[in-house]
This record gives sequence, structure tokens and C-alpha cells, in this order.
Amino acid sequence: MKIAATAISFLLSLLLLLLLPSIGHGFLLVENQLCPPTRQHSHLEACTTGGSKDEAPTTTRDEFLAQVAAMTTVAVSPARPARADITSKLASSAALRNAKSVQKKLSTLELYVVQQDYVSIKESLRVAPVSDIRKSCTTLVRGGDDGPDAQQLEGRYNTFMSSLERLDSLASVGMRGRKVSSGDFYAAYKSTVDGLVSFLEVAQEAADIPVQYATDE
Repeated sequence: MKIAATAISFLLSLLLLLLLPSIGHGFLLVENQLCPPTRQHSHLEACTTGGSKDEAPTTTRDEFLAQVAAMTTVAVSPARPARADITSKLASSAALRNAKSVQKKLSTLELYVVQQDYVSIKESLRVAPVSDIRKSCTTLVRGGDDGPDAQQLEGRYNTFMSSLERLDSLASVGMRGRKVSSGDFYAAYKSTVDGLVSFLEVAQEAADIPVQYATDE
């Protein structure tokens, strides 16, 4: 972005330089000063010596170009970008609320797991709020990308999702009539619950961090 801003500033300055001769038809350049063309011979000495008391102060060509450069630099100065995905950062509060509602929902599924009610588990994972958990967690991970625990947040998200997918997979196997160890099924459920709790601990801290903006280096 800095390179683009510099290029734009240079092109604007070059354009003004090209237009300067046509703008300056109404002036006479004497010793790097712009003087009016009217009575230019009679005022030649005034221009070269600093002007008479009746003449308005003249502007040098270098001063004029310096002012143009300053204005174009300010005009094309880019806004500082946010380090994290700004949309995800702003949506983190809603995503966090949804993830916590999923946490509560998962705690109510323990009886289904103990009874090995695969159909109820499968259905519960496919309706809100559980069905939106991947989207909510992804929003929290992207929104916390500028925080000190960004890598830990992503790692805990991956651990949680792996456990959830295993729970769903075991439920599918059980629904097809294949034998599923009750110990394995409960372990997958417990790992899912614990994984979400662990993820939310870091996600809460990341969501509380204000938007961080990139600084010039």
C-alpha cells in the first residue's frame, strides 16, 4: 500500500509539472521566481531584487512544487489496516454467545450417549445451535488472529472439531447397526465437551482484545 501511495503521489506531481507551463503562461520566471508578464521589462529589476513595496510577494517555483508534493502526499495517505479480519472481530461477540449455547446443549446430550441413542445424537448435532458451531468457532479464530494466543486458539479449535467429528462418525456407525464400544462413544463425547470448554477459555480472552491496527515499520 505504501508503494501504491508513493506511485500515485509521484504521478500527480508529474502531471502538475507537465501542466505547469500552460498554467505559467501568465508568469515570467526570473531567477527561480514567478513574475507577472505585464510590464515585465519595467519590473524585471523588481523581480530580480525582491520586488517593490507595491508588488505582492512572489512565490518561488521550488516553494510551489514543495506545497504540491505535501498536498498530494496527504491526499493519498492510506488508512492503517487492521491486523485481524475486522468483520470477524466485530462478529466475535455473537459467535461467542452461540458457542456458549452449544456448550450448554452438549451437556444435555450425556444421557443419549450413555444409552447409546445414536439417532438422537445424530439429530442433535444437525440442528441449531450445534449445527452453527463450526461457523462460530471460525469467526472467533479469525477475529483473534491479532492476539498473543492466536496459535493456541487455532490449535484448540482443531482439537475440538476433531472430537466432534469423531462423535458424529461413531453415531453414524451405530445407526448402521454396527457395534460401537460404549467406552469409545462416551470418550468421544467427553472429549468434545472438554474440547469446547478449552477452546472457549482462549476465545473469550481473544474476543476481549480491541481491534489492533498495523503500524508503519
